[in-house]
Amino acid sequence: MAGGTNQQILLANGDTTTLDSKLSRTYSSGSEGNIRLCVFPTGTGTGEPYIQFQVTCNTNAMQTIDLVPSYTVNGIVELYGSYSSAVYTAWIHMMAGSGGVTVTVSKQSKYWATRVTEILTQDIVTSISGAQTQIPISYNLGNGGIINNMLQVNPMNRNYTTFNNGIRIGNYSNYAALYLGCDSTAINTTKAGSSTSFAGVTCGAVQINTNGNNFNEGLRISRSTASDYSGIYLGCNPYQTSGSLTDQWRIVNTPTGELRIGVGKQLLNDNQGLKISADGKTLSFNGRVL
Repeated sequence: MAGGTNQQILLANGDTTTLDSKLSRTYSSGSEGNIRLCVFPTGTGTGEPYIQFQVTCNTNAMQTIDLVPSYTVNGIVELYGSYSSAVYTAWIHMMAGSGGVTVTVSKQSKYWATRVTEILTQDIVTSISGAQTQIPISYNLGNGGIINNMLQVNPMNRNYTTFNNGIRIGNYSNYAALYLGCDSTAINTTKAGSSTSFAGVTCGAVQINTNGNNFNEGLRISRSTASDYSGIYLGCNPYQTSGSLTDQWRIVNTPTGELRIGVGKQLLNDNQGLKISADGKTLSFNGRVL
């Protein structure tokens, strides 16, 4: 293209357009370290500069980091709402043996751009101190990664009607789950002692090895605080935790103390199913005393 620059491309209709050159830098570290993204200099005028970084790891995972510090007449707003005239910096933390990481400035607002300085200008350092923000890298966040340290969610400006004020787990092939006590070095295995249930749903077989006495050496089922019933239900729907099926067997202790065994709605009828009286002395089947 005659007269063009190395930052322009020629379109099919003969026009030219600018090819944006995004600032990018690749880091490699065999040991643990910190990468400085940028610096937010001191300032006491209002304004909120914006910059977005994309972090790509050698596992092809990508993490997007949006930084929008808030400046006021009292200085920059800190995490919990106080103000400071200090210079703030933002960092990402690399784990030992993580390999290569490429950091790219994917977006930056033209407003208050002078309040974002020294973008990707520093090499990896082993430690940092002072007023700065450390952002942990998830090395495979997009595809089942391991996040070290702790993850905390602090909802802001939301209420329960928006369903955005907590942690959301998407549905994959009609499955979604939360696993507790997993192996810390693998992303697809369980560990001895891991919890097998959550929110009332238990997966797999359950075995009780008793080690107590005085009515504590087995399975205890309390009465319901709503109906005074307690029971065992066999043949439940595996996709729900309430409701009954027509062919579901039930072993129930009624509010009057009777033990009833029946299928479907038999437990609601005195002349159906097996019934043992509250004192344990009378056994009847389908209404007939045996």
